[in-house]
Amino acid sequence: MGAENKSALIQQLGYEMASVDTLDFDGQGQLIIPLSITQSAYFKLSVGRNELNLFMRPGDSLIITAHIKDINRSLKYSGTAPFYNDYLANYFSRSNGFQDQIYGLTSKSEKSVQHSFDSLKALQLDDLNQLIKSISGLDSYFIKIEKARALYEWANLHLYYPQFYAYALRKPISQFSPDYYAYLGALDFNDATLVDLPVYIGFIQEFIRFNSEMEYRKIMDSTDVPYVSFQLLNLDKKVEQAEVKSKVAAEIVKDHVKMNGVKDIDSYLPLFQRICSSKYYIEQVDAQLISWNHLRPEMPAKDFQFMDATGKLVKLSDFRGKWVYLDVWASWCSPCLVEIPHLKELERQFQNQGFVFISVSVDNDIKNWQSAIKTYNLKGFQLWSGPDKIWREFYRVSGIPRFMIIDPEGNFYQSSADNPSAGVHKTLQQIVKDNAVVQ
Repeated sequence: MGAENKSALIQQLGYEMASVDTLDFDGQGQLIIPLSITQSAYFKLSVGRNELNLFMRPGDSLIITAHIKDINRSLKYSGTAPFYNDYLANYFSRSNGFQDQIYGLTSKSEKSVQHSFDSLKALQLDDLNQLIKSISGLDSYFIKIEKARALYEWANLHLYYPQFYAYALRKPISQFSPDYYAYLGALDFNDATLVDLPVYIGFIQEFIRFNSEMEYRKIMDSTDVPYVSFQLLNLDKKVEQAEVKSKVAAEIVKDHVKMNGVKDIDSYLPLFQRICSSKYYIEQVDAQLISWNHLRPEMPAKDFQFMDATGKLVKLSDFRGKWVYLDVWASWCSPCLVEIPHLKELERQFQNQGFVFISVSVDNDIKNWQSAIKTYNLKGFQLWSGPDKIWREFYRVSGIPRFMIIDPEGNFYQSSADNPSAGVHKTLQQIVKDNAVVQ
């Protein structure tokens, strides 16, 4: 299996536990996985870009045979109980195939879409029921988790589809009927036995995110509550079970920190610590935040030098004495392009008030950046960095667009600021008020 790879990663999945071990292949490309488990458990085996979902019981032996270049077609399991992992391989193959075809559903009626989701769930459960009938004494934990996996994948499809439909066809989500959302009646938001199941926790997190976003849009101009805190408050109302609430709260905060670091930390961190009963998850978030310490307010922003549209080299430090609103973007990034008209309006609104607006493109191909400047009639300070490692290594940019505010001394005011479309004008207005900003 590993002729082209020197090592693999195996991760045991479980509540308050996600141990990751590195395993080495021998000279024949074989991998021996020494496991010491006292109860049935799920694992994720990563080899190169390939991932396998595995199930093991105490005392089981499992032999995996596959060619890494065509792992899906060549995959074979053997050992004491290969049928568990044969089932998982078939499940994920069918699931991935269905998701690859979901775009074709946008031309179908609401009922036809629901029928497609129902059919997928029925096929998955039929396979599971056949396995239950054919194997005496099938592991009860495996049965419970796989029934729940099929149910919450079905629920996730229902939840994601209106968002996908609205994005793909530029039509409102509101056109889906109340009957479409009847699927929610089959779900349990408080099942502590499912905290190990990613699709269950993922569904609840996405449900909270989606509903919070819809509500937040109505109030964001009139509230000082940050969006991440708004999500946590909604979670606290929706989910009562402590383990489920703690796990989902941790995922919400970790996602926020990954993209935004210490932004709004004074609001969300005390709230998270209040509703999360797990010391393990609180420590995880604390450790994640440490990596953002150098990006906290008043810490120095690392200088950079990139080329502008005329070929001139421009440094961040060239703008000392000015407030800088920095935009990291790319021409291929749809959310970035959505921000362009809002950014232009922001520039118009705050011209001659001591602000400089700098946009840095991370396009791999400089020609795509140059073309975008013409297509979107971009003015002001347009710089091109390409995939410079400074963004990931120092500025911790893991997604774009990313906006930052840097003060006249070259220090961070906000290392992750609101987008132009998300109310950053209020922050800039406050800066003007507090600092009597002038040109």
